[in-house]
Amino acid sequence: MPKPGLYPMMNMNSFNKALVSIQANYEKKLVEIDAELGASVEDMATVAKSLALKNQIGNRQGKKTGNLASKIYAERVPNVKIGWSLVADTKYAAFVEFGTGKYAATYVPNLDEEWQQLAKEYYVDGSGRTPAQPYFYPAVKRIFPKLIQRLKAVLNS
Repeated sequence: MPKPGLYPMMNMNSFNKALVSIQANYEKKLVEIDAELGASVEDMATVAKSLALKNQIGNRQGKKTGNLASKIYAERVPNVKIGWSLVADTKYAAFVEFGTGKYAATYVPNLDEEWQQLAKEYYVDGSGRTPAQPYFYPAVKRIFPKLIQRLKAVLNS
């Protein structure tokens, strides 16, 4: 009788077929995970645009044009199997998201720790008079739990 944990060696042909099957399943899962991530980041971008438009976030001159919303998009990270970014392609996007001066000082401590760290990259000297008009944080917070559910479904299938 074999010892517990020891199994008879299958022939090499069967072993190689098993490895190929495992690799194919792994590659399929990576594609599915990337698709779910991409769909979720697209959803985040859609929600963020909607919030930016709702707040009528405009340009620096105070005109409520919604310019920021047109600069929000999901983008595939090049040269990686799984990789997406949520982008707001303006110089002022973070200042609008987190606010400046006393507004940032009031809003930022209510964020998750990693978001607080991100905000600190822009909150330099405590000056400014821009109220926080969050669009990214609420979008990510709304969609992220759905992403986790989608990923669990892929991994459990």
